[in-house]
Amino acid sequence: MPNGILGVAEVSKHIGFPVHRAYYIRDVPTGDGRGSHGHKALRQCFLCLRGSVTITIEKHGRKETVRLDRPSQAAVVSAGCWRDLSDFSHDSVIIVLASDEYDESDYIRDHAEFVRWDKGDEPVTAVPYLDLQRGSRALGAEMELAMRRVLRSGQLIGGPELAAFETRFADYCEADHMVGLGNGLDALVLALRAWGIGPGDEVIVPAHTFVASALAVDEVGADLVLVDVEPDTGLMDMGKLDKAITPDGIYKLVQSAIDTGEITYNGDPEAMREYIHVHDAAKLSVDILDKQYENRHIILTGNERMRISDLMRMIAEMLPHKPKVKFGAKTLAGHYAMTPYTYNPQLGHKLVSNDYIDLGQGILDFIDELSSAKSRKSGR
Repeated sequence: MPNGILGVAEVSKHIGFPVHRAYYIRDVPTGDGRGSHGHKALRQCFLCLRGSVTITIEKHGRKETVRLDRPSQAAVVSAGCWRDLSDFSHDSVIIVLASDEYDESDYIRDHAEFVRWDKGDEPVTAVPYLDLQRGSRALGAEMELAMRRVLRSGQLIGGPELAAFETRFADYCEADHMVGLGNGLDALVLALRAWGIGPGDEVIVPAHTFVASALAVDEVGADLVLVDVEPDTGLMDMGKLDKAITPDGIYKLVQSAIDTGEITYNGDPEAMREYIHVHDAAKLSVDILDKQYENRHIILTGNERMRISDLMRMIAEMLPHKPKVKFGAKTLAGHYAMTPYTYNPQLGHKLVSNDYIDLGQGILDFIDELSSAKSRKSGR
């Protein structure tokens, strides 16, 4: 060839990992070998620029042998493999492209030790509190290439990479849509706000969880209730759930008025709410299972629409000792002020009960229950 031979190896198309180290092997004596070690996380690409070499790769008890004898060939070795290089021709020149810089701790130089490590038989001597390196070891190369594409595009928010991920993840979840957010905390906060959760509401969270689970509840202004987990699964102990559920917001307002002579609400007193008795809500929750509501956007709310300030005054008027009504200064974005409705491309239908328990009657029931309990406790 008058102009020589040009060989190309592109990281994203041919190799699959970013290259952080390159070295070459030459002048290996006849009959000698190289390698004879394993790598826990390192990935490598072997190219034979001249001559020939045989590479034997071992992983999960299986061996594969590759003979490189042309510059157009390459052998890409994934993480967690043992490699042996043998049968070097006298003129061979091998170049190796590696995914990381030299790190002796990544090497396994004894084959028996590698077999134990490969099988997962090594004893566990320590468990890190939060091993952020696990994801990097498994997907670090792919993440680095993805970050490189994002940086080169100049679109650090949104853009084609996010759109592609949203589409693929929605397909995986068998969902119509998916919205990518900056972190899991934001996702939990938006989910709570979409349900209208805010001041006066309680959210039950497993005690053994990531801190964002609790922070999301605090962010929307709701009250956090922790429930212990099962020792064998680490999941919430459903046997302890009933004791963790406290009465609803109106019940707590009435209870405060009877016990302390005051009613305090930390939120917007002008906010509107549509109140529904728990028995009516339970009935509608069963009614909505009817086939006529299948695949329809149904909204369950109460029949009685009222400002929170009017509800507080209503409770105060119904009690004989006329408790003081106080409003805290805490107002939070995300909990609706006028309506629980948010835009949805589907046509929404509101399901209400024609025969329902009146709000005033529900408050009277609370007053009677709490007053009787207080009398029993005081011995009267």
